[in-house]
Amino acid sequence: MVSHIDVYVVGGFHTLCLFCPPALNHGEKTMPLKVKIDWNTCIADGVCYAICPQVFEAGPDGKSQIVEQYRDGSETEGNVPDDLADCVEQARTACPTGAITVEKA
Repeated sequence: MVSHIDVYVVGGFHTLCLFCPPALNHGEKTMPLKVKIDWNTCIADGVCYAICPQVFEAGPDGKSQIVEQYRDGSETEGNVPDDLADCVEQARTACPTGAITVEKA
């Protein structure tokens, strides 16, 4: 008999688990991250989109921008599901100019 099934966050939603508290079921949205790129600081070295292509991509001038799926009105701001937090944090930390900021939305 299975005593517990782990809950995984997939695409920002919890998967159904019959053994977990009801709050984890019903496809609850997890807390997104607000990610911003300062184009005045970005030097287009590409480290962020090399590390985290799920969130960052090269714009026409080579400077980083948020992938269209996660944009929030502009190429430099987005709301990213927290299951990508490690990826985003690695990119933020690796940015040589500190052009990426991340906070809970």
